Amino acid sequence: MQISSGIAKGMKLSTPKSTKTRPTSAVLREAMGNVFQGQLDGKKVLDLFAGTGAVGIELLSRGATEATFVENDPECSKLLRENVNEFMRRARQQSIDLLEPQTLARDVKKFLASSLSLSDKCFDIVWVDPPYSETITWGKLLSETNPSFINPDGVMCLEMEKKSCIEVEKLFHDSLWQIQKIRNYGRSAVMILDAKPKENH
Repeated sequence: MQISSGIAKGMKLSTPKSTKTRPTSAVLREAMGNVFQGQLDGKKVLDLFAGTGAVGIELLSRGATEATFVENDPECSKLLRENVNEFMRRARQQSIDLLEPQTLARDVKKFLASSLSLSDKCFDIVWVDPPYSETITWGKLLSETNPSFINPDGVMCLEMEKKSCIEVEKLFHDSLWQIQKIRNYGRSAVMILDAKPKENH
């Protein structure tokens, strides 16, 4: 697995030996990177269920300015830090000045529930990639989460199995979020959401 574009193009990512994680596919990462291409300068990324950091590092490589990674699994957290360190080494080699990314070994639910975490900074792109078997549970939790942790023009991207889309769509109907679009990539899909205008709340 490697970064597909940008300042770290071709960088190989350290990945776990176990099969308990499901990395976001290279095709999907490249496609989503292309969706945001040209819009990443100055953007702050939050990568939840970050795994080895592939998505967040891809967006940093393509121009995002800051990233926060949240991953609770000890093995993945260790590899995540290794990958972020290697990315930053490459950035420094090219005299690219980036803020040191945050890597948090924390439970995602606790992170979202923490008012301190969400008041520290707002994000422009929030990537959420829970286990596919837990998509509905997380869809419900996210639909009930206030979008105050994203900037006014920010988006949340929820990766899931394509077959889960209809059920997840229903969860967001009466929420503070609105669905911008759904993009399909093989068996996977990415639902892109933003905050509903205040007058419609």
